[in-house]
Order: sequence, then structure tokens, then C-alpha cells
Amino acid sequence: MSNNQEMEEFVEEKEFDLKYFFFKYLRYWYLFLITVPLALTFAYYYNWYSTPVYRVTCKLLIKDERAANYGAQDLLEDLDIKPTKKNIENEIEIIRSRSLFEKVMRELEFDVSYFLVGDIKVSEIYKECPFELKYDTLNLIAYYYDYNIEVLDDNNTYVLSYTLQDDTERTEQHKFGDRVVNDIGTFTISYREGIDPTVFDLPKFSDRKFRVNFHSVANNVNQFLGLLQVELARSESTVLVIGMEHAVPPKAIDFLNKLVDVYLKSDIEQKNKIGTNTSEFIDKQLKDISERLTTIETAREDYKVQKGIIDLSTESKLTLERIKEIDSKISKVNTQVNFINILFDYVVEHRSISNLSPSTLDISDPLLLKLISELADLEAEKGRMVLSSEEQNPLLVQLNQQIENTTQSLIENIRNVRTGYENTRKEFEKELERLKSEIESIPTKEREILDIERQFNIQQGLYVYLLQKQAEISIALEAAESDNRIVDRAVSSKAPIRPKPSKYYSIALVFSLLLPLIYIYLREKLNDTVTDRSVISKMTKIPVLGIVGYNTSDTNLVIHEKPKSAIAEAFRAVRTNLKYFNADREQKVTLITSSIGTEGKTFTAINLSTIFALSGKKTVLIGLDLRKPKIIDDFGLSNDKGVSTYLIGAAEAQDIVQNSGVNENLDIITSGPVPPNPSELIMTQKMEDLMNFAKEHYDHVVIDTPPIGLVTDGLILTKFSDTNIFVVRQGVTKKQHLQHINDIYTQGKFDNLSILFNAVKTDGGKYGYGYGYGYGYGYGYGYGYYEEGNKKTGFFARLGKIFKKG
Repeated sequence: MSNNQEMEEFVEEKEFDLKYFFFKYLRYWYLFLITVPLALTFAYYYNWYSTPVYRVTCKLLIKDERAANYGAQDLLEDLDIKPTKKNIENEIEIIRSRSLFEKVMRELEFDVSYFLVGDIKVSEIYKECPFELKYDTLNLIAYYYDYNIEVLDDNNTYVLSYTLQDDTERTEQHKFGDRVVNDIGTFTISYREGIDPTVFDLPKFSDRKFRVNFHSVANNVNQFLGLLQVELARSESTVLVIGMEHAVPPKAIDFLNKLVDVYLKSDIEQKNKIGTNTSEFIDKQLKDISERLTTIETAREDYKVQKGIIDLSTESKLTLERIKEIDSKISKVNTQVNFINILFDYVVEHRSISNLSPSTLDISDPLLLKLISELADLEAEKGRMVLSSEEQNPLLVQLNQQIENTTQSLIENIRNVRTGYENTRKEFEKELERLKSEIESIPTKEREILDIERQFNIQQGLYVYLLQKQAEISIALEAAESDNRIVDRAVSSKAPIRPKPSKYYSIALVFSLLLPLIYIYLREKLNDTVTDRSVISKMTKIPVLGIVGYNTSDTNLVIHEKPKSAIAEAFRAVRTNLKYFNADREQKVTLITSSIGTEGKTFTAINLSTIFALSGKKTVLIGLDLRKPKIIDDFGLSNDKGVSTYLIGAAEAQDIVQNSGVNENLDIITSGPVPPNPSELIMTQKMEDLMNFAKEHYDHVVIDTPPIGLVTDGLILTKFSDTNIFVVRQGVTKKQHLQHINDIYTQGKFDNLSILFNAVKTDGGKYGYGYGYGYGYGYGYGYGYYEEGNKKTGFFARLGKIFKKG
């Protein structure tokens, strides 16, 4: 099976290696050592500097129809003085309306704010401030600046300072209680009632520095509108939870309580509006009737005295009673007609009925009352909507159309009711004319006094009727109360809702761990070099022959200098692994190459040939990197004669062989002087003759070739090799170079190829403990070694030593 076919069928499943993952990130411990303390310190100061914010809430029940009303509701309904049904969304908008907020702000002392100025923070102290500022007048400039107050040691004097727009600084000294006139306005700063001046000696006020700000009603409205939150306690209830988040709980409590009080008061005022207007209408009628009664009564008395009439006859009394009854009915109808006319004119003129109540005057036409009730509901809803909507709001436009349609229907119905009352009046008037004809038979004096009595009784009956209605309305107004009620007064949360120290410490800790992880992850992802064996495994199926660690010494002769070092053991493992690599074929010639010139190719060739020689095998190391020879520097050999001189026929094979000087079994054939045409020389028959000479006289032949990523010499020489080793250096070999050698391998151009992972550092995590072949000690291109007494200790071991020293 070809290498290409093997690659197509190869699918490697990698399990998550927790140990590797842990050690991969642990080697960057110093980043966590920096970020964790910094983040926790930041969280500490954030919690310290941040102003604590509390949650303040109250509960309000909207139109609790199940509550007892002690009969007042029935009386209001009889008089048609009753509130319209409330829409919960509209009530929320009323509570959030600017007009309501303005009423609240005018009743609260929020126009002046007091702050305690510390070395670090400035905190609002509201009514906890030992003094208060009361002004007679304020100039416009007062709202734009901060005013600093510092109490002097005598506790009776303060220094007022502020900076104007032109950077002019003003400083004034005053006594508490003195009247001050300056750029701000006219005001007095004095101790709050019950406050002792020695309060400034308390630790809380030890700095004696304060700040005062002025706020207009509009500014306060804007601020608290933005803070207010209104929502239903539950979806099926009509209990509103009114709340806000504020840094000064007492201030928020005062605001919410006042807001609810003003809202309930406004609700009662709206409820009583119709009854009050109707009462005024009745008062006016009573005044007129009273004047007429006085006039009639005086005329009656005068007539009786003048004519000497003491009493009427029985027949006259009976007739008078009958006339009185009809007159009473006619008067009542006339009153109703008059009110209907007033109602008609008012609706036509004002297009509204919000100020009158028909049922107060016994106008009980069901359709009329129904239309009036509907129109009142619509007008009330419009009044609420106008507070929070623009005129172009589609819902408001639709509501206006409904009001217009209902008004037209009401006007038409009023006409019909008026016609009905007029017909009734005509019938009563006919009956009255019949009774008047009977009066003709009564003597003249009795007839005249009877007429006077009749007029008096008419006015008196109407007067009593209106007095009764006025009394009913008065009782209803006195008994009136809001349909809404407070469930809970405003209360504050015991602990701040923010900042929560534990929360921000947790966030800081998470970010302190996350940021280095992200940095390490991005660094790994953006790193285009081979960092660990997993990269090799993912990118190629070329087998890994061994892993050699990082060496810090200045020489490449690690095996010779330190034969017991970890790197020496790693090369021994490589030597052993080579025996199992293509064990069914001869492995006499080993070719060593890499992608570029800094991956430890020559280092590998020197130490591998040395380890072969140490095993008693005759070994020759041939330097075939004709362009950049390096072997001569490590062994200190002459390069006057070498491969190049042999290939051009200037020397014989035995003449270019030199003993390494480090082991009697190791010979070196240097590359010789640099020729102008290296590739052409190694393609000659002489090159084949040299390789035959080496295989004939040595047990192992190690070839140090040029990097195949730069020139093609290495690929040309593979025809002489039995085993090929491609050196990959940690952190140096590019992934694209590894991909390149993998492509060559899969195309069958590079047989018997294995990879030696070179310069693997001990802090590489996984490879600090080996990976199947070799040992997990790394080295860089500086080529170092690790003796037992010179090994790098781990972080925790070094940390332990530090504590032991302490």
C-alpha cells in the first residue's frame, strides 16, 4: 500500500488530554500571578469607591371593588357622582405623568441637596446633614454650580466657596443663622432643629466639608422620572409595585410616599369634581328661589293685613291643594327642562359633560344617563392619555373620534328628552287651566290670596327639593374616598442591591483567569510554528522517531561531553528506535535533513553518529551540506580536503577521511571547500562511488545534508539512504514546512522517513515527561544538556525551596 493511500485511510481520533491542557497553560503561571492580584485589587477599590444603591418600593391597590365602602358608593351612584372604571395601564401612566411629579416636587424639599465631601468619596446625606439652607430668592446662576461649605473649628462659622463660569472664585465666611445675600441669592444656613453644634466633632463629620446643590422642579422631575419603575405585582392582580433604585433610601422613601399620597388626593379631587360643580349649580338656584320666596311671603302678609283675611274656606283650601300639586309637578318639569336646556347648551358649546350630573335633578332617562356615563368614561380616559401621549398618537385620535360620535348621539337624545318633558308640561298646564276655571266661583278676596299662596307654595316646594339634593351631595362629597388604597408604605432594602462585593470579586476573578487564557489561546492559534507533538500528529502521519530536549551548553558534542546527560539518553532511545524502524531491511545509511538551517540538523547528525560509535560500531559522518559546512567547527578539523575535492577528482576517498578525535570508532568526512555547483557534483558517479566506499568500510553512515526547504540536495541524496530523519524543532519549524514535507512524503518522493522532534523544552508540559520515544527534556538550537545535578527544577519545587529558605 502506498503512503498516499495510507494517508487517505488514516483518521486519528484525539481524546481530550486534561493533563496536557493543564500543563500547557500552567507554564504561563506568571501571567495569572499578575492578573489575579490586579483584578482583585481593582474589584476591591471598585467596591470601595462605588456608591451603594438600594431598592425602595411601595405597593398600591388600584380600585379594590371588594373593599367595604360603608354605603358611600351607593349614594354616589344614585347621584351619578362616581368615578369611571380605571384602566390599569392608564393609571400607571398617570403615576408616571410629569404633572403629578411636579405636584410632588413642589411639596418636597428636594430643591436643595446636601453632600458630605470626604478624601475619596462624595456622598449625599439628605436630612442627615446637620444644617439646612433656606432661601428667600435664588438667582438663575445658583442652579449651575457647586457650593462648598467648610465648617470651622468653632462650630458656629462656615466658609462658603464657589467658582463662577468665568473661573472667578468666591470665598465668604458667615455665621450659622446669618442672612446671606450674594450671587446665589438671599438665603440662610442654620442648624437643623434639635441638632447640637458639637455634631461636627463626630468622626463622620471630622473633615467638616460639605457641598450644596440647587435643583429646579423640572430637573428633579426629569431625574426621578428616569428612576421610577411601576409594574404589576402579579399578572392577575391590580396591585402596583412602585419602586426605584437610589443611593439615599430616606430620600427615595419620602418621594414614593408623597407620590402615592398626591396620586390618591388627585383621584379624590377628580371624583368630587362633578359633585362640586353640581352643588354650585344648585346653590345658585337656591339663592334665586330664596329671594323670590322672600318677596312672595312679604306680599302675602301685606295682602292679608290689608284685606283683613285670616283664613281660607275649606273649598278654597281643597282647590289650593289640588292646584299646588299640579304646580309642583309643573315646577319640577320646568326645572328639568331648564336643566336639559343648560345641559344641551353646555354640551354643544364645550363638547363635554364633565362638570354636570343629570341624575341630581331627577333626569332619569336610561339612554341619556347611559350616553353621559359613556362620554364621561371616554373623557376621563382621554384626560389620562393626554398626560403621556402626543396629539398624533393613533389611539388618541381614535378616542377623539369615539368622543365625537358619542357627543352627537347625546345631543340628539337630549332633544328627545326635552321634547318629552315639554309634552308632559303641556298636559299639566291643561289640568291647571281646568282648576283655574273652578276658582272663578270663589270670592274675589279668596281668589287673590289663593293665587298668592299658590305662588308661594310653588317656590317653597322647589326650594325644599333643591335643599334636599344639596344635602345629599354634601354627604356624598364628605364621604368620598379614593377607590385606590395603599397596601404597603415605601420601604428600603436592608442591603445594597449594588455593588455586591462578592459579585464583583467573582467577576474580577473570572476575568483575571479568562484574560490570560484568551491571550494564551490566541497566541497558540496565531503561532505558525510547531509547538508540540500534537501538531505533528494532526498535520502528518510521518512517524515520530524520538524527542530530544533543549540543551543550553555551547557545544554540539553533547554525547561526548556529557555521556550521562538526559540528551545522551534521548539519542540512545533514538538509536534503539531505529532498529525497529523498517526492521526488515538494511539500515546502514541514515540521512538527516530539515526544512531550514536552524532546526538542529547538524547537531542531530553529530550526536547520532557519536552514539553509534559509542556502541562499538564503525561510524562515519559525511558532511554533504556543501554550501554551509558546520561539522568542522565542532570537531576542530581541517576542511582543506573533503567531499567537494573528492567529487572533482582532486583527492581519493581514503585521503578525505579524518578521525573525529572524540571516539576512535567515529570518522568524519568534511564537506571540503565550497564549490560553485554543489547540486551538479552530488549527481555525478563519483558521489555514488563515495557512498559505496563508506558502506564498504563502515557499519553506520550518517549523512548531514542541506535543508530540503531551501535546496534540492537532500532529496537527491535520498537514493543513497536506507533511513531518512527529518528534524523538526519546537518553536522554529513552520507548520507550512511540516505540511511541505508531508506532501513530499505522501507523494512517495521521500521513503523511509521519520521525524525527530528537537529542542523540546521542559516547560512544554506534555513533553516534559517524554512521549513514547526518547525523553521529555528539551533543548534549543543553542544545544544544551541536563546532568542530574544541572536539571531545571519545576515551578512548585523552586517555590518550595523559597519557603524553606524562609
